[in-house]
Amino acid sequence: MESTEITNYSKYLKRSKEMGRRQQVLLAFSIGTFFFSIFLAYSYAFWLGGIWIEKRYYNHILKRAYMGGDILGVFWGILFGFFALS
Repeated sequence: MESTEITNYSKYLKRSKEMGRRQQVLLAFSIGTFFFSIFLAYSYAFWLGGIWIEKRYYNHILKRAYMGGDILGVFWGILFGFFALS
């Protein structure tokens, strides 16, 4: 009787460990993808802001070319847009 219970417990424990490992791998992949997407949005925002400053794109709202402080506006705009899409 006791050996049967030990066998059943071991069988279900092994199945539970395998399921836990799969879940951990999936969770790690999901978190990694999420952070990769965030850092990709960061880099895109600073890259685009840098191009706007270098090419001296005209800002029609402020009636002047984009400046260094405007990169932060581009950064937050793209970041909020990214979060809205996700």
